[in-house]
Amino acid sequence: MGFPLLSAAIRNSGLSQWQIAELIQISESRLSRIVRRGVARDEERDALSRLLGVDEAELFAPGPEVSLNLGGPRLCESDAG
Repeated sequence: MGFPLLSAAIRNSGLSQWQIAELIQISESRLSRIVRRGVARDEERDALSRLLGVDEAELFAPGPEVSLNLGGPRLCESDAG
């Protein structure tokens, strides 16, 4: 699952994933798991939110479901508003 905004915020921060992990005092592999699998403890969520300057609710919101097919990715009908 993961969190697309978290991934984007990390890329746009200008810091490496290693630097971010060091700043919030977790291992780089733990940060990678948080980004890829979407599992973070409350204190990790809070620390990432403060460091990246993004509201925690937005940072850890799931992205839209995407359907991949031969025509390319598209939003699922339930998410199209």
